[in-house]
Amino acid sequence: SLLHDIGLLAVPDEVLRAKEAAGPVPAEVLRGHPAEGESLLENVEGFQAIRRIVRSHHERYDGSGYPDGLRGEEIPLASRIIGLAEAYDAMLHDPASGRRGPDHARREVREGRGAQFDPELADLFLDKVADHGE
Repeated sequence: SLLHDIGLLAVPDEVLRAKEAAGPVPAEVLRGHPAEGESLLENVEGFQAIRRIVRSHHERYDGSGYPDGLRGEEIPLASRIIGLAEAYDAMLHDPASGRRGPDHARREVREGRGAQFDPELADLFLDKVADHGE
């Protein structure tokens, strides 16, 4: 999970620092970071096994994610876990997400079951992690 966003190294600093999307190009560049991350790890000895996980961490359970539009069990389990944890963390700490607090974040995870998040993982996360404090 520590390397899931390694593809952001290929995103220009001005795009990363932008407080709001400045049109379709920055969003497109940002959406390319999972594939860039996979590419960066291609020739790194010992990291071949995690390339697919890095590539798939922005896929959504309903198939509306990127870069490949994978759905459900097509998405590696580790990618589904990372995607859920990353989204929850952003809801709590990322200014772009509004930092609305843990109650709001838990509600978002519940509402995202079956769409953004694997429903079984969302339930487990809420039961074992989120509903028991940060």
